[in-house]
Amino acid sequence: MHTTNTSTPNIYKLICPSRQLLSRIGDKWSVMVLLELIEEPKRFGYLKRTCEGVSQKMLTQTLRQLEIDRLITRSVIQEKPLQVQYSLTTLGLDLTIHLRPLVDWVHNNFQSINESKVNSKLLETENVWNY
Repeated sequence: MHTTNTSTPNIYKLICPSRQLLSRIGDKWSVMVLLELIEEPKRFGYLKRTCEGVSQKMLTQTLRQLEIDRLITRSVIQEKPLQVQYSLTTLGLDLTIHLRPLVDWVHNNFQSINESKVNSKLLETENVWNY
């Protein structure tokens, strides 16, 4: 008898598939790649240059995982030399609609958060000297 798991997703459970997916799409490189692909398909080299700090290995892994999750597609362009480009799927485009407000929030609040971190470091330093 074949049964399917119909339980409600719970990201707080270690083995929940939705938690695993959230972990994969929530990392910084996945978010950057997905947002970079909103306007038009991009080639690997362009993504490597745009996502400063990402290694070739990490970008390759990120692109493969996004492709496995059906958030992007990889297309080979039959030109000489062969070219590969990546584009969002419908599912990936839907995800970026939800990522954009998060990025907007980060842009609007990073300075305040950084100031809090600096103030926290100053307090830690002052407390060290007060002992």
